[in-house]
Amino acid sequence: MPEGITRRALLAGAVGGVLGACRRPADARVLRVGCMGTLAHAPSLIGLHSGRFERALSARGVRVERAVFGAGPEVMASLLAGAIDVGCLGPVPAVTAYVRTRGRAVRVVSGAASGGAVLVVRRGAGIRCASDLRGRRIATPQLGNTNDLSLRAWLRSQGMDATEYGGEVSISPMKGSAMLAQMRRGMLDGAWVAEPWGARLVADAGAVVFIDERTLWPGGRFATAVLVMHRGYHAMARENVRLWVEVHSAEVARLREDRLRGMREANEALRAITGRGVAEGVLAQAWGRMEFTTDPLEETIAAMARVGMALGMVPRGSIEGLVGSV
Repeated sequence: MPEGITRRALLAGAVGGVLGACRRPADARVLRVGCMGTLAHAPSLIGLHSGRFERALSARGVRVERAVFGAGPEVMASLLAGAIDVGCLGPVPAVTAYVRTRGRAVRVVSGAASGGAVLVVRRGAGIRCASDLRGRRIATPQLGNTNDLSLRAWLRSQGMDATEYGGEVSISPMKGSAMLAQMRRGMLDGAWVAEPWGARLVADAGAVVFIDERTLWPGGRFATAVLVMHRGYHAMARENVRLWVEVHSAEVARLREDRLRGMREANEALRAITGRGVAEGVLAQAWGRMEFTTDPLEETIAAMARVGMALGMVPRGSIEGLVGSV
């Protein structure tokens, strides 16, 4: 089977594969939460680590369970399969799931973060302009995630494409730890990633920032992470979701009112929840590229959807109603 068809099938399967399965029955006495170990998820990570989410829900007799994932498509697949009820993830998997389920399964109920995504390239690789990426190998966290779409869209805007579509740039989905190891060994030329991995690759693998994605968006703002709920759980336990969003909004407000305190708390939460914190210098670099907001930046989500559909990464369909309230 041609590689392009294989990768398209994988992309569809990240969400489509769980649509035919029965969603695990939800329980109104439990709220199961999914997030990722990236700084864009700081409101969720800090709220979980501090116990503020738990205290708000336990007052109603509701237990909070958490799961940490490596990339957004994993979060969305778990949400659709019923393993979690709410999740924080990039907007592209949310768009894909919404279109594939014709709006029946998920809804974005809040923004979480803007910015904090970069393309870094290996120092000494001779990459000084876009055309120098021809024949190179670039990593993203997962096929079909928001960083993956950003890389592919930018390549297309520069007159290039991925090798599976007959283009010149090899795109390899992999975990951040693999990016670090391969870039150190000269096996990887670059990576389009969320923070703190961009700053880590700069500090620990000798990479340099080639593109700060903020420069590609009007006003430098675009949705990096959003809060998504399963509509079935919301119908059964609306108050649980309302409380979750309320605490999430308070966490965003705390991050905005004292960024230095928020940076320290985010690192403590990362260390406690994922088992790995971020070095102080790396953290400061990464944190400086981010903004936390409850605004879902709906126009940028719509732009990502249009680009994803044009690239064949997102199924064609309406996203009207994707962003809503509880």
